[in-house]
Amino acid sequence: MTRNGISRVKTGCTTCKIRRVKCDEKRPCCSRCLSTGRRCDGYVSPPSGSHSWAQLLRSAPPQKTIALTRLNRDGSAAVDRAALFYHRVAAPALAGCLSKTFWTTAVAQVALQEPVAGHAVLALSSIFESFTEGIPGTMMTTTTTTTTTTTTTTFAAWHYGEALRLLRTTRDRALVLFVCVLFIAIELLRKNAAAVITHCRHGINILNETRAESGFLRKHVVPAMRQLSIVPFFFGADPKTFPLIDRPVFLSSSSSSSSPARFFASVAEAYESQMALYTRLVRFLQIGEEARLAKGHVGPEPDRRWTRKFLMIDMDRWHEAFRALKAGRGRHTGRDRTVLNLLEIRHIMGRVQIELFDSASERDYDAYVDDYRAVVDLTTEAAAAEEEEEEEGEVEKANAVHNPAGSPGPKRVSKVLTNDSVLEVDLSTLLYTVVAKCRCLRLRLVALKLMESLARPRENVWSRRITIVAARRLIEMEHDISLPDDLDEEDWGEEEEDGVLPPEERRVVNVKFPFGNAGKRGPLRNLCFYLRDPKDGHMITRSEWLSIEEPSGRGRG
Repeated sequence: MTRNGISRVKTGCTTCKIRRVKCDEKRPCCSRCLSTGRRCDGYVSPPSGSHSWAQLLRSAPPQKTIALTRLNRDGSAAVDRAALFYHRVAAPALAGCLSKTFWTTAVAQVALQEPVAGHAVLALSSIFESFTEGIPGTMMTTTTTTTTTTTTTTFAAWHYGEALRLLRTTRDRALVLFVCVLFIAIELLRKNAAAVITHCRHGINILNETRAESGFLRKHVVPAMRQLSIVPFFFGADPKTFPLIDRPVFLSSSSSSSSPARFFASVAEAYESQMALYTRLVRFLQIGEEARLAKGHVGPEPDRRWTRKFLMIDMDRWHEAFRALKAGRGRHTGRDRTVLNLLEIRHIMGRVQIELFDSASERDYDAYVDDYRAVVDLTTEAAAAEEEEEEEGEVEKANAVHNPAGSPGPKRVSKVLTNDSVLEVDLSTLLYTVVAKCRCLRLRLVALKLMESLARPRENVWSRRITIVAARRLIEMEHDISLPDDLDEEDWGEEEEDGVLPPEERRVVNVKFPFGNAGKRGPLRNLCFYLRDPKDGHMITRSEWLSIEEPSGRGRG
């Protein structure tokens, strides 16, 4: 009696399933079909949510593009272009100096299997392209004059809307948090402060409520969320009510809270540990207090003095472990050493800020000239190393053109300090504090020149022309001078050596930048400079309209 045929093949191409034979599952076409002269009908995509996080991240990311054609409503050309742009341009730029895996690998792989992530990636890619071209993020919701811009913004808006729609029915919290990170990046590029704060708040609340933590969440999502959790404080979020990530920083070296120091196994560990400290520091600088008690404990919150002491102790522990890591220069690459310089600059500036938090006089900053000089030296060293790396890349590129057969191809030049990190606070922005608080003219002019050379407004969301304009005006006001468009070291005075510093009444305590559309008139911006009256200590406000246009004859570099 003939037995009824039963299909036992669960995977493989459509042709092998129909023939009920074992498929070798080679892609894009299986070898079994091709070797027998048959046509391979390809593979059926599994339903959304049928893969585990381990399965999603098991295979290597696509080498050329992300196959998201099924997500387009009008055809495949626009989707293929956006996917290719994300893979080749956006992902490396978003990755930053140490978060390469998340943006270049995890995002690409999850987008292939989850439509909600796929739509978010396509929207992110399109908006990132608009950002690099200098198109305002608000154009996504307005009528534009050019066909190209209209097409781009319509494409981004539709996929962003689809991602939001699908997210409402998504039950996997890890996937919700994953897409939330993409939404934060989108709104950062659009410079939509309210949406950034909202997405960050919801994401952190969901993360804190999630008890069962998967390896994917811990290794990929939490570090990315921690990196972006500091952003709302720069956009005016209330630090007293805004949530903090209730997750420890996982290090390969386990140490108790009573240990005097821990060691870092890698530069990435030092970076993630510093980001957690940096978030606490920014919050403290805004409100001067911190919730130190664990849930369920009874007792008063520590006051400002004790909060600062706790932070300084933790920062000293971090720096002790950092020095041990940096001492092993023999095992660090040139790129690692540049990143180590960046981390040390952040530590120095953070330490000065917290030590002078309650300062009653701007003269107190004069005692930290050596710290400012160290920041300028570290920046100069890192910038020189980066310039040398760029030159080597150009030489290798030229050699590859003349001898394509014998050369593996030019090395990709990754800029750590300028445009390699789109979402992180760049070094040009960090140098603003040196220019604003260091009153030695020669040193602050060196910092200003570095600040201008490293600024890339179209390659970093924090790098803005208005910051440089404010820094230049600060120097002019405090030293009662007029700076030329092009800074020439031969024209700088010897004020630092003479010890002649600006008087207290000319020193600027703080600068208020315009927020939103208020204080804007074409290329002009209204800045408020706050000075302290030496007689009674009250603040004096000085408002000025300054142009943010580039001087003629000067390039961005």
